[in-house]
Amino acid sequence: MKHAEGSILNMCPAQPGWRVVLRWVDNEDLIIQDILGWATVVTWVSSEEDRFETKMQPVFILDGNFPTNEYWAKDDGILVSEILQPKQQPSSKKATTWHQRESREESKKAVF
Repeated sequence: MKHAEGSILNMCPAQPGWRVVLRWVDNEDLIIQDILGWATVVTWVSSEEDRFETKMQPVFILDGNFPTNEYWAKDDGILVSEILQPKQQPSSKKATTWHQRESREESKKAVF
């Protein structure tokens, strides 16, 4: 079987409390998401033989839609900025959760 870049070879669940801080390339938004699991992702494939390299990456829900990982998120201009262990705080005070971000966006739209 030939391997393809971005293929997930295996996955295991994450211990509760692990989180990822995501950063958008086109702005300074930092969003904290729970990590669902860890995936072994093919990150490079030789063109001549079936030799490949892998990387362990976090799997998370992106924008409330579907599980994804670092490899696929970068196609949408989203980078993994930081991986947080249970109870660890993000290094940036700007990091918020999706819920906090949506509340902030709704309050900007409110008309008084």
